[in-house]
Amino acid sequence: MVRHDFHTMVCVENAGDKEVSPRAIKCEGAFQSAENRTLWLFMVGAFAVRFAYARWGLWVAGDSAAYLTIAKNIALHHSFSSTVGVPTAWRPPLYPVLIAALWWTDNAPIAAIILVQIICGSATVVLTYLIAKDRFTRHVALAAALAATFAPMTGHYTAVILTEPVFTFLLILGVFFWGRNRAVAAGLAFGLATLTRTIVIPFLVCLPFLALLSAWRKDLHRYLVIVVCAMAVTSIWIARNAIVFRKFILVQSGGYGVNLFAGTIESEIYGDDVWTKVLKDLERNEGDTQDEAEKDRRYMRQAVDRIRSDSSHYLRARVKQYPRLFLDSGDYLLGSRNTTFTAALHEHRASVVLLKVGFVLGNITIFLLGGYGIVVERRRFVSLSHITLFPIFLVLIHLPMWIESRYSLPIMPLMLIFAARGIESLVLSRMNNTSKVLRDISLKLRSLSFWRRPADKSLGVMNPRNRSIGT
Repeated sequence: MVRHDFHTMVCVENAGDKEVSPRAIKCEGAFQSAENRTLWLFMVGAFAVRFAYARWGLWVAGDSAAYLTIAKNIALHHSFSSTVGVPTAWRPPLYPVLIAALWWTDNAPIAAIILVQIICGSATVVLTYLIAKDRFTRHVALAAALAATFAPMTGHYTAVILTEPVFTFLLILGVFFWGRNRAVAAGLAFGLATLTRTIVIPFLVCLPFLALLSAWRKDLHRYLVIVVCAMAVTSIWIARNAIVFRKFILVQSGGYGVNLFAGTIESEIYGDDVWTKVLKDLERNEGDTQDEAEKDRRYMRQAVDRIRSDSSHYLRARVKQYPRLFLDSGDYLLGSRNTTFTAALHEHRASVVLLKVGFVLGNITIFLLGGYGIVVERRRFVSLSHITLFPIFLVLIHLPMWIESRYSLPIMPLMLIFAARGIESLVLSRMNNTSKVLRDISLKLRSLSFWRRPADKSLGVMNPRNRSIGT
C-alpha cells in the first residue's frame, strides 16, 4: 500500500533509521487523532446532508412498490414473491430481505430503511476518503469526500426506496478492501453487491481474464480469490432458484433481456419523462407466458431481432439514450416548480433554465475531469486497478443497453476521486507555470543595468565593487 502523505513522511523522518523517538510517536499519534476527527466530520456531515434530503424530499419511484411488495410477503408470509404463494426471482434478493428484516409491524418500515440508506451513504463518503487517501494526497482525498458529501443526485436517491445507496456502499466497500489487498473481504462485499444489483456479475467474470495481460499477471491469485468468494455468496441464491424453479437462474430471472430490449427504443436525449414510451413498448411485447425467465428471454430475442432488422434505428436509439448516463438535470431540486426545459424557455423562467443547464454541464465536467485524472495517472493504471476498472466497465457495459442517469451513481465516488486528482494536476501545473514566469521575469530584471550601482563621481562616492584592496 502506497500513501502519499506529507504528515506521515515527517513522522517517519523524525523517527530516525534505528529507533522510534518519543517525538515521532507523539507526531504519529497527533496525526492519527486528526485523521479520526476528519473521518467523523465526514460521517456526521454526510449524515446531516442525507437526513435533510430525506426529511424534506422523500419520494416514491416506479420500482419502490415492487420492492415493498416482495419485502412484505417475506416478512408476513415468509415467501419471496410478488404475489402471495407464487415465488419470484425477478428481483435480486438482498434489498427486499433488508426491508423485510426491518418490517416489524403491519406498516412498511419506510423511516427505518431510509435511515439505513442514510448510514450507508455516509459510510460511502468515509470510504471514498480512505480509498483516495491510500493512493493520493490528502488534498485529493478531502476534495473527493467533500464532493461526495454534497453530491445532489446521491442525496436525492437516499430518500427513496431503491437499491442505489445500499449497492453503492457494498461496491465501494469491496473496492476499499481490494485496494488494501484483502481479497476475501473484497469478494464477500462484491458478492453482497451482486445480490443487490447483478451488474457486478459480468465484471467479476472479466476480472480473472485481465491476468492474460502481462501487467496484471501477478494479480491472478488475488482476482481468483475475489471471484470465488463473491460466487460463494451468490451461490446461495442461485441454489434457491434451482430448487424452486427447477432451472439455472443467475441470481435474477429478469432484467437482462428487458434492458437490452429497452435499449432499442428511441427516446429523447434530454427530457423529464423517459419511461412512458418505453413501458408502452414493453407491454405490447410482453407476451402471455407466466415464466419469468422465459419472459426475459423473449425480450432478449425480440431485442436481437430488432437490432438485426433495423440496425440504423438501433444506433439512433443508442446515440440518444447513452448520453443520459452522464447527465443530471437537477429536476428533483425544483419540486412543484419543475417543468420541462422547453416550457421553461418559453415561459422565460431563467432560474429553472439556469439550474438545469448548470447541473448538466456540472455533471459532464465531473466526468471529463475524472477522465483527465485517469490520464494523469496512466503510469499507475495497474496499481490503481481497484479504482479505475469498474467505472470503465460500467461505461462500456451500458453501450448496448437501456440508460438512466441513476445508473452512474455507483461509480460517482470513484470518479470524484479522479476528478479531484485531475483538478490537483491542473492547479499544480498552473502554479508551476506561474512560478516559471515569475522566475523568468526576476532573471530579466536582475540582468537590467539599473540594478547595478555605479560610482557617483559628482558626490565623490565610489561603488564598493570597484574599490581596490588597499583602499
